[in-house]
Amino acid sequence: LEYGTVITSPPKKNDIRLIESVQNSFTRRLYSRQKGRYVNHTDSDYKTAAERNSLFGLASLEHRRKAIDKLTINKMIAGKIDLKTSEFFNVLQNNRTRTKTKFSWTRCKSNLRRHFFVNRTLSNMI
Repeated sequence: LEYGTVITSPPKKNDIRLIESVQNSFTRRLYSRQKGRYVNHTDSDYKTAAERNSLFGLASLEHRRKAIDKLTINKMIAGKIDLKTSEFFNVLQNNRTRTKTKFSWTRCKSNLRRHFFVNRTLSNMI
């Protein structure tokens, strides 16, 4: 479910819900197996998807995708990934801001490009 999230991350909420439903279905089955019987939503010990995720120590897939995107940006800045960051974005060091790091990249002109990795990640980091 997490393979290739830097390359392709679904922009539509419906697509995100479909991917999340795979994890939710698995945790529902795992929880039922742990209880030894099928747990219906009307049962007293029924848990929601968020409760099951926290019970099994999982984060939502959307949260993990965003974390992987930020980690990839940090690896690009540190030079641990063999890519020229100047082709994607520029890092501006500024001592006046709290973060001390600013990014500049070319703004996209098409909807397809708006969901590109750098645009998606850096717009959320600012």
